[in-house]
Amino acid sequence: MGTGEITFYRKPRNFLAISLLLLFVTCVLFGWQWAGLCDRRSVVWPLNVYPQLAWPTGMTIVLAVTGLFTKPSAGLHEWVNRLLESDARMFFAVTGATSIALLLLVHTAVLTEAMLAIGVIFLARFDLRRLRIRGWRQFAVLSGVSLIGFLGGGWLYWSWTQVEWLGLG
Repeated sequence: MGTGEITFYRKPRNFLAISLLLLFVTCVLFGWQWAGLCDRRSVVWPLNVYPQLAWPTGMTIVLAVTGLFTKPSAGLHEWVNRLLESDARMFFAVTGATSIALLLLVHTAVLTEAMLAIGVIFLARFDLRRLRIRGWRQFAVLSGVSLIGFLGGGWLYWSWTQVEWLGLG
């Protein structure tokens, strides 16, 4: 490079569409597996008693995971402090967290998929932040894509089982 020479660096590209598509596909896979789990209803499945709660529970899980990584950190910090301010709440929080951790360790496939989903959420969150979309707007975009993918995966599973039942698959 000589003196007086001006260099232009390429503007970094925005891959928001790709990261949101990856999030959508990940949630479709999760919805498919959730529908298969609800369809089998094994003895281990805790929602056997109330099967109508299976899909609201799955949607709550999707929103909780999305919200955990996108909600503004001040609000999350305040929520955790409120959760841990009494002994009874702390007991239930630790018991619930331990149960979830044990479940994830026993089922490594679930742990792997959870790590994939978390990575995709971080990727989409990073791309949204580059566009200066933050806070609750970011949560709304990511949770909307996640819920549509989750419910779409459940619908695809149901459609596939109907095709198999008719003998066309």
